Amino acid sequence: MRIPYHHVSASRTHLISTIAMPSAHNLLSMKQSCFRFGCTTSRIMRNSCLYNTKSNMYQSSQKSNRQQYSSAATATKRKISQQLETPDIIYSNNHLLVVNKPAGWKSQPGNGGGSSSSSAIDPKCLLTYLKSQSLGGGSNKDFLIPTHRLDQPCSGVLIFAKNGKAASRVQVAWARRNVKKTYWVVVEGNSQTTSKRNDKMNGLELLIKQSTRTKAKNIYKLSAILKSTKGKNARGNRRSNNNNAGGSVLVKPLPPNYSSLNDENSKDGRVCHIEWKHLRALSGERHLLSVTTDTGAKHQVRALLALAGRSPISGDLRYGNNHNTQFYNNAAEGGRVDQPLLDGSVALHARSVSLPTVSLGGMEFLKDEPFVGSIPSRWKDFFGLSEDDVRQI
Repeated sequence: MRIPYHHVSASRTHLISTIAMPSAHNLLSMKQSCFRFGCTTSRIMRNSCLYNTKSNMYQSSQKSNRQQYSSAATATKRKISQQLETPDIIYSNNHLLVVNKPAGWKSQPGNGGGSSSSSAIDPKCLLTYLKSQSLGGGSNKDFLIPTHRLDQPCSGVLIFAKNGKAASRVQVAWARRNVKKTYWVVVEGNSQTTSKRNDKMNGLELLIKQSTRTKAKNIYKLSAILKSTKGKNARGNRRSNNNNAGGSVLVKPLPPNYSSLNDENSKDGRVCHIEWKHLRALSGERHLLSVTTDTGAKHQVRALLALAGRSPISGDLRYGNNHNTQFYNNAAEGGRVDQPLLDGSVALHARSVSLPTVSLGGMEFLKDEPFVGSIPSRWKDFFGLSEDDVRQI
């Protein structure tokens, strides 16, 4: 067992002080004894002073180390708290509240995979924060119901209902697959690719090979079977005893032109599909993609791109750093994420959400106009992308 840092310091100091600091009575006895053997008191005192000096130096060193450790821990906590940016309000009326969620916020209590029954207030819970700012409905301005979710390390458009009628109508639209959700993601291309047939999409050959080209121009479909691990990691092993650690999903890639596209379930799990389009080539072999889906399956965009398309999202260590799953084991191919982004985020942004079939008073624009959220400002530092750069895409 590893001994805590402060226990080691205390035990060493006590050991030195009890052994290396003789009392005056002991010194006198030592003096008398040492004369018999040709020793002098000065030698005894010199040795004692030497031990005293070493003891003081050791205690001083440990005090300095503790101060440095405390300062580093404080700086780390301060850095983490500073990473939670204030969410922007995209739209608000008496029916809906639409926000642009920054990375780091949990959509709702327990969104990290733990229990939502805890009475403790989570400072990273976006729902709790919005209620505290009186941005909800009802007489107390605190009635808010999340209509969908976004993973904690991801960002983008998130819609909350301010009354029961709005919540019911949006949730019916989700159930009937009448909600269109578009993500913008930055993916890691295949660094082992040697083909140069298309420089603009170099590194995406494996993703293209695994996908089906649709009738729409430059749009591809990627399909796979997803299976929840219920608290296990992407290898299928039980995760550590962390109540906030959500489980991953296992992925079984389906071949291009998969015939049973309407099957929602199979013996291995849930059949899921995403459609993607290449938007821009970035530095190295990174690429900006637009991904659309009409379902809300857990981690489907992250898992499909990484484990079926072999082009993981930048910063996604959960799926991008692990090719060993129950269904797919080919670590020699595909892009890979070896380190997180500096703020710990995953480069997945919910760019827009469209509710064309939802009818709410005074919101006729929903038939034609989606809610759109600006990309994170930190993407400028990470990928050289700003909202001004991509607004016309």
